[in-house]
Amino acid sequence: MIARLAVTAGQRLLRTAFHPPRRHWERRVWDGDRAERHAVLGPSYVAERERIRTLLIGSVPLLESPWEAVDVGAGTGRYTRVLLEVGAERVTAVDVSPASLATLAARVANPAWVTAVCADVFAALPPGTGPEARFDVVLCCDAIHHLGALPAVLSRLRELAVPGGLVVGDVWIADHFHEFQLARRGRMEHALASVQFLAAAAVNRLLRRPALHAARSQLLPAAAVREVLREALGPQMQLYTDRYWVSFAVRLLT
Repeated sequence: MIARLAVTAGQRLLRTAFHPPRRHWERRVWDGDRAERHAVLGPSYVAERERIRTLLIGSVPLLESPWEAVDVGAGTGRYTRVLLEVGAERVTAVDVSPASLATLAARVANPAWVTAVCADVFAALPPGTGPEARFDVVLCCDAIHHLGALPAVLSRLRELAVPGGLVVGDVWIADHFHEFQLARRGRMEHALASVQFLAAAAVNRLLRRPALHAARSQLLPAAAVREVLREALGPQMQLYTDRYWVSFAVRLLT
């Protein structure tokens, strides 16, 4: 109950005053491979990865070969490897964490097939990849809720795709957020983190500074996520609603 009240109050404070906590993520490594080994949530992470793989396998035949991809919020490369496995000739992996990108380079089978870019997704990509960079496949998984308001992030992902390209990803949803966090952290740690989020949200609102755990302010129910996805990327898309994520794949015809 305390956690629910704290998160709800923090969301109300931050919904219109969100500042992506880039400095927080620059110093952090979130390891998706480790998440897949979690005693309770691991199967959900594995199922979501395989769902994204299935969406890619069903969509990439629409592209001319060879095709290139960008992995936005690539982290340690869990989905970069999926892109390579399903046929990407080259992947540009974008993340703000140098340590995450170093781990990614060590885990891909052939680092020569990957260009690591340490940058914010909203920044112009460096020479050789942008700002005119466009990709056949734009993928963003396990990251959208950390990057900002959903419509703005989706608009940026759309900008990165060539006409006729694919945008594939997932959005963490609010419907079973507390269930997820209880399984991940336990009751006491989840309650403490939620109270910290509320306190940080108050600081953010007063001082316009990035809030710890500010990503929680961007969580929306699945129905709202599906509506925003269709508005931002068009109605003709594949959608799958899981207990914790909405996964999507869409080909941009214009």
